[in-house]
Amino acid sequence: IEVKIETGRKHAVVYVDGGNAGLAVKVKKLRIRPVNHMIQLRNSQGHIFYQERVHVMRGKTVTLDAKIPNYPPQHDSASFRPGSPPPPQASEHPGG
Repeated sequence: IEVKIETGRKHAVVYVDGGNAGLAVKVKKLRIRPVNHMIQLRNSQGHIFYQERVHVMRGKTVTLDAKIPNYPPQHDSASFRPGSPPPPQASEHPGG
């Protein structure tokens, strides 16, 4: 499977389904089955800064635009702090 990862981080490490696949600047092909996979990019300290679930199809190139971190997911609440539980979601049912 062909993989194209666009990131400005030279030392980003690619993880596929939790397993280390190598440095992003060197990863060009992955030996993975054509199904859904969780791809993560981690910094040199091992912290995830980008995560995406992708559907891999035989003969297709997977492109990840990881120039802007997307992990951890952002919350709408201004009071949210990393490490705290996410704010409660509004109920869709009145009175509930």
